[in-house]
Amino acid sequence: YITSYYKRRWGFCISYNNYKILDKRYSSSDKFKIVINSSFNKKGNLNYGELILKGKSKKEILISTYICHPSMANNELSGPIVSMGLINYFKNKKLNKTLRFIFIPETIGSISYLSKNIKYLKENVIGGYNLSCIGDERQHSCMFSKYQNSPSDEALIEAYKLLKIKNYKVYSFLKRGSDERQYNSPGIDLGITSIFRTKYGEYKEYHSSFDNFNLVTLKGIMGGYKVAQKAISNLQNSIIPQTNIFCEPMLSKRKMYSSLSIVNYKSNKFSFSKKILNFLQYSDGKNRLEDISKKINLSLNETQNIYKLLKKKKLVDN
Repeated sequence: YITSYYKRRWGFCISYNNYKILDKRYSSSDKFKIVINSSFNKKGNLNYGELILKGKSKKEILISTYICHPSMANNELSGPIVSMGLINYFKNKKLNKTLRFIFIPETIGSISYLSKNIKYLKENVIGGYNLSCIGDERQHSCMFSKYQNSPSDEALIEAYKLLKIKNYKVYSFLKRGSDERQYNSPGIDLGITSIFRTKYGEYKEYHSSFDNFNLVTLKGIMGGYKVAQKAISNLQNSIIPQTNIFCEPMLSKRKMYSSLSIVNYKSNKFSFSKKILNFLQYSDGKNRLEDISKKINLSLNETQNIYKLLKKKKLVDN
């Protein structure tokens, strides 16, 4: 299996069994007539598939998989199969957040899609998953977003815990090779996590005719599907506050700030207004309530109460 990009080369990919037949039947001096029915068109196009399941919120979860490795079972078919299973599952659910599924050629597809939709995606996507090589039975593995702290990362970790999958492998982002490269690029920063069974390039059948249905099984596919479904469900139910205003709001006119200020440097206790301002500092659309609770040293219950108050005052969205 070999590929060539952006050069006027030609060639054929065939199974090893067919190669052996040709090698036995013909010599290097034999000549063949080759017909390539193709053209170079500067006004060509790139096709991709897209399906949107609308939720209550405009905030979105992006699910991406690729359609560019013909005849590969794990490295090609497993991602689209799991995505279709997820669509069938979530299409009948009441969704808090919108789900956006895309089926694209790897690399050039994600770059093209981002170039057309980046402004909207940056405003609305709170996380998501790249699904690749997700159909074998050997192991569970993943690659977190660049800084390993996105809501998608946390939701996936929780999915493994809920499914009692303890021995999953986390690959370094330095070993990236699929569309997580584009979704986490500087200026894009969508915080997308990749979910695998055995990661591309890490299994002996990779990019060969042995990547077939002896490797990919119903059990393997279902295992990958369950992890992705649970992670997306976790992300669906996560509250990820986003402030509606620039800088600190005027709390006094909203009756959330004391008219009398007393400074006590010996006390480590924050006033209620200070807790609100701390909450708002981390309400940047990148932190779940659980994460904010830890960052500002408050109980989850108190953090939830602050969120409800700010939501009522229309200072944050989810």
